Amino acid sequence: MRLAIEFGGTNFKMGLVEENGNILKQKNIPLRDLLGGGNILDSILNIIEKFIESKDIKCGGISSKGLVDHENGVVLDDVGEGKLIKNIPLGKILSKKYAVPFVMDNDARCYAWGEWRFLQEKDINNLTVVTFGTGIGCASVFGGKMLYGTDHLSGIMGGHISICKNGPKCYCGNYGCFEQYCSKNGLMRILSSKDLYLGDVDPIKLFFQRVREKNNGLENSIFEDFLKNLSIGLTNIIHAYGPDLIILGGGIMRSADLIINKITKTVDKMAFTVPKGRVKIIQSSLGDKAPLLGAAFHPKLEKINGYTI
Repeated sequence: MRLAIEFGGTNFKMGLVEENGNILKQKNIPLRDLLGGGNILDSILNIIEKFIESKDIKCGGISSKGLVDHENGVVLDDVGEGKLIKNIPLGKILSKKYAVPFVMDNDARCYAWGEWRFLQEKDINNLTVVTFGTGIGCASVFGGKMLYGTDHLSGIMGGHISICKNGPKCYCGNYGCFEQYCSKNGLMRILSSKDLYLGDVDPIKLFFQRVREKNNGLENSIFEDFLKNLSIGLTNIIHAYGPDLIILGGGIMRSADLIINKITKTVDKMAFTVPKGRVKIIQSSLGDKAPLLGAAFHPKLEKINGYTI
């Protein structure tokens, strides 16, 4: 049995994963519930202990948003509630506690590895995953190997490709980032600027519901701009990475039926590939399970456990 842990934008998730990838047991806890006082690390360890019960764990993987030092298993920096495990070497702590190997990596990389590891199309060796949640995550698997680079941000900054030089300033310091237009936060910024759904509990969900009705002029205009920006961003990612397959995930892709067919046609025209339209764009088949599975079967764990990757 493998233990998978995920620190996402809003939730702390755990899963007990069998060798065939079946998640036997899963638990989701809002991150804010961990902020109720006391020692954060002790709270996390106690929750994990209760979740595991008496089951034998052979290894574990941790997926976290933010800037992750995958070599030392620690979150170096993050924004918002993710800061609760900043600079805590959780991987090493859990490895010592349970006397089994644990690894930690960025959530986008875990998402990409989970998708590649359990991909039905076994002839695909080069893929890029782009996730549209609170922000935009991006990571790639090339030649059956996780794509890393010189620093801990290398290969995961697709959300910070600029798609409009005169766009709003991003927290990264750049202007007009992909994330400023096509993430949940980016789309909420645009909706708020039009005085739409102010104070609504789930403005993104309501926005896509109105788009489905097809007779809301302002929403439809915003949606068309969203599709154009999404197509530009994905075209830039294709030019930068050159994958065979792009997999789209995250909360916004719950409306993938409205999105993927339209952007595929546009991207096929815009992207300079040989042959034209070579890159396939699909919705994630694993959804929210992908980061957990990618963490549980992280390539470092595969090597430790003697599997052929």
